[in-house]
Amino acid sequence: MQKVEFVQLYLLRMGIPRVLTQTATNPISRLLFPTEKPLVFQSPVSVFFYHGLVLGYVWGAWLWLMFAIVKPGEWTIMTYLIASTFYGVLLGMFRALRVVWAHKRLGRISWEEWCQKHHGLASQDL
Repeated sequence: MQKVEFVQLYLLRMGIPRVLTQTATNPISRLLFPTEKPLVFQSPVSVFFYHGLVLGYVWGAWLWLMFAIVKPGEWTIMTYLIASTFYGVLLGMFRALRVVWAHKRLGRISWEEWCQKHHGLASQDL
């Protein structure tokens, strides 16, 4: 078992949701925002912007590509931008709130402190 899988299992036993124990939630976020630490240890503000707004616009661009081919001219670009922004804000707020709740459950500890406390390792060793 790799150290990353061990950390994920350990966090799951502590009651953290599975999606927050991963470093990224989907392949697009792995490509756009590569990071070593799980979502639960990232800043709620960065989770809101990266996983909400940016991925909301990626979703909107994908939606536009799919529906512009099927029914061109039915929706305007502004409609896609507004829908993407709305989707991104809702998704970002939901993920950021889950991160805040998980921070409270862990005791507001940083990734480096958590690695040192629970494994006696620096975060670079994981």
